[in-house]
Amino acid sequence: MEVQDATKSFVYNAPDSRLFRLFHLDLDNEGDALSGTLLTTRFPGTLQDQYKTFIKVNILEHGLDVMEAMTGSRDYTALSYSWGKEPGRYPLWLAIVANKLDKDKRPLINAGPDRSGNIGITANLRDFLLQMRRQKLDRFLWIDAICIAQHLDADKDVQIPRMRDIYELAGQVWVWLGDASSAQSECFSDLPLVNNSLGVILDGPGPKDRQALDTWLSSTFSEVYLPPPSDLFWQTMSQLLSLSYWRRLWTLQELAVAENVAYSKHWGSSAYKPPNAEVLYGSHRVGWDQIEHFVSAIERLGLSNWLKSRQGGDILEDLHALRGLFEIRMCRLDSGWAVPLDTLLLATRRREASKPQDMVIGMLAMMDRSTIRKLALSSSMPVSQVFSIFGQYYIQHEPQECLLNHNATQVKLPGLPSWCPDFSSREITSIIGTRSFKRTAGEDDNQAVHMPCAGFNEKGKWAIPKHRLEFGRLVVNVFTAKGGDNGLYNTGNPRGLQPVECSNSIRASGMSLDVVTSVIDCNPAAEAIDFLAFNSVQQTHEWDRQCIQLARQTLPAGSSGFDIYARTITANRITTSTTISNEAWYDKEARVVVAGQYLRFQQFVQATLGARTTISPANMDADTLRFTQCLQQMSCQRRFFATKSGRIGLGSSNMQVGDELVVFFFCPTPYLLRQVKQETLFVGEAYVMGLMYGEALDMLERGEVKETQWILA
Repeated sequence: MEVQDATKSFVYNAPDSRLFRLFHLDLDNEGDALSGTLLTTRFPGTLQDQYKTFIKVNILEHGLDVMEAMTGSRDYTALSYSWGKEPGRYPLWLAIVANKLDKDKRPLINAGPDRSGNIGITANLRDFLLQMRRQKLDRFLWIDAICIAQHLDADKDVQIPRMRDIYELAGQVWVWLGDASSAQSECFSDLPLVNNSLGVILDGPGPKDRQALDTWLSSTFSEVYLPPPSDLFWQTMSQLLSLSYWRRLWTLQELAVAENVAYSKHWGSSAYKPPNAEVLYGSHRVGWDQIEHFVSAIERLGLSNWLKSRQGGDILEDLHALRGLFEIRMCRLDSGWAVPLDTLLLATRRREASKPQDMVIGMLAMMDRSTIRKLALSSSMPVSQVFSIFGQYYIQHEPQECLLNHNATQVKLPGLPSWCPDFSSREITSIIGTRSFKRTAGEDDNQAVHMPCAGFNEKGKWAIPKHRLEFGRLVVNVFTAKGGDNGLYNTGNPRGLQPVECSNSIRASGMSLDVVTSVIDCNPAAEAIDFLAFNSVQQTHEWDRQCIQLARQTLPAGSSGFDIYARTITANRITTSTTISNEAWYDKEARVVVAGQYLRFQQFVQATLGARTTISPANMDADTLRFTQCLQQMSCQRRFFATKSGRIGLGSSNMQVGDELVVFFFCPTPYLLRQVKQETLFVGEAYVMGLMYGEALDMLERGEVKETQWILA
């Protein structure tokens, strides 16, 4: 074994866009420090997506013989894991193995200039390598912390765009969730058996009413071989599904681009295939599809309350990782590599990354190559520049989901344009406006409708034709600006948000409608874990008292005004769920009697205040409970306001008196703007009944308002 100098650092070769490094762990000398070799080879000159889709090509021009000589395989495995919060402080000794064998068909170690030395790795990666050494898992690996020179931005700039190729063409992806006790690891190994039991329950004669399911299961645990809720299995799965891995951005792309498993499995779509990946937790591993099946079954059976996070919340409410992964892999299946930007946006907005700009850089591997070239983003760019470039590109090329409706974030980086979201920070609200909503309760859960926007109407004078554009395997529906009308209404093509050249600003066309005259601050109870606890009910009662008083001063008297108020405080959302989720949709046809639900909610509030203690939600009927969930979801971090012309609405938490209420073409909701030192700043989205989804176009047709343009700084 080579003598190791602890003070010596490993020297990476110079950055090159065709370089490809693979790591091999030394499996001998278990008691010694971790060590291994790094094989440097090269990508071929071109990699064509259409060929990679159908043919598993050998991507290495050199080095395959070396890989086979050292491991018995010409494949490599790519690792997907969470770095953890600790900096790299554990040493890993690296030596160089040449990409060709010697005359005796043996690997050449450090045959060239001596570049061997130490690099620093995180505790989680160290645990993985130790586990791999204990199990004698002999194979070449691609691991970002080892195969990319992390201290060199130039190396990251050429290697990160290659991660799509690296993970897509790996023989398999390993998902390392971390070390575990022997008991936890054993529980994890039971996952396939539990999944079989869950499958029996899903297909069996048990009650379909979720409220009766717990009672039924408690008497049939032994019959269906399902562990009871008190079993260590559920605690283990709770801990596993609470790990930071599920929140990391980089882990999404690593599984999104992975090769499909060899078999097809029905998973919301009969064509869906899970990634060819194995999940390692401690000393045991299971197929990735077992994780997907478990989460899906738990959600479908309504058993998510059996899984509790350390904070006591419902784990599956925040386990959006699998849903986002499913959407992206289905886009790949349907349209090659044409994953729409709106799908990427929605799948990544709740993820996390160590560096702010990585929240955009980390999406590159999931974009088509043309988009990557046009964006020309780099890890070395200032974060505000990365966000602004991506934001401007998004609004110019993505017609489906409006970026302005995703602007409300927990923090805002300094230097960002007012219209541009801080992609490194989670959204603090559920968006008011989106272009796809389920229509009404009782219809097929998978049925969604395209909501018309100002200029996106489906019928009538403002209807815009759909066109099919074909680019090879890519087929998408897009909207183009309508011609005609003698140019009366045309201000551009398309008539909507556009980047302003040589600046970080955007141009918006639309209608100025009103000015804010009164504002009620946010309801703090909407952020509480238990919205119906006594203290939260007190806060909601006081907030509602102020809001309804302002509404009475603003709206006309009578039932219509009362209905407007009840719909406003919930942004006219309805749901079939009795827990907070994104499964709430816009009641465009006003089919639900929201005012009645509001009155019954008020009765519950008065009963709670009278009892001076928390009352169980079981005392509330299902419809009122659903109204309550929509109220908490949509009023969270939003202010209630009234306008000069007699409107009421919900706006962003930073809105104030004097803000201008406007509607933009091709955007789903009203928005709030503010004039500051001769600049127009974007404040946020808003809900105002009668101004949603293109309804304001009628006012333009009648000549009540004029078309206006703004430059948003």
